[in-house]
Amino acid sequence: MDRKKFIYFNSLGFATLIFSPSSLFASDRKLKSLSSAHFFKHLYNCGKSIDASKLHKFYEAAFNSLIKELDRCGYIYDSNELIKLNENCYALPVLKKSLFKNAFELALISTENNKPKYVLLDETLTKEFNNFNQQFKQGFIASNSNEGDTTYPFSFVKSKDSNNQSFNFKNKYGNIISLKKFKQKSYILIN
Repeated sequence: MDRKKFIYFNSLGFATLIFSPSSLFASDRKLKSLSSAHFFKHLYNCGKSIDASKLHKFYEAAFNSLIKELDRCGYIYDSNELIKLNENCYALPVLKKSLFKNAFELALISTENNKPKYVLLDETLTKEFNNFNQQFKQGFIASNSNEGDTTYPFSFVKSKDSNNQSFNFKNKYGNIISLKKFKQKSYILIN
């Protein structure tokens, strides 16, 4: 490569770095509200928004360890946007920042073997969980039933596998609902 081409291509690369917005590569700006995220709106409509200070004492240890994990991994969250889905399950929307893409994820707090525990669902499982709940809720509304909260976890059953490819929980009636993902596709099994 001759010197003229070298200078030309390097100046083009330098110019793109100067004129491209820095927010394209990284942003330290916090979101005003995760409730504005399109696939968290259903949870906010169905659940009851509560302050973290009003969390049941039984779940405080799990919530505190969840907050430590989120801080350690660099997630963005607002602890005032905790959602009470039912008497045994709480959800906290979180945002995982990466270089070029933000991933909306969901932290759930419930019980496993009568001990409080939290689970962090990745973006694929979060979308599947929300779609599942939304479709069931619409079915219950259409049938004039008041049992829409049966799709929310009442307790975790082997909450996540080692590869974070599945999430199993038991609903209010004892049915085991499994969210599984393979590559970027996900599906649901109900037992």
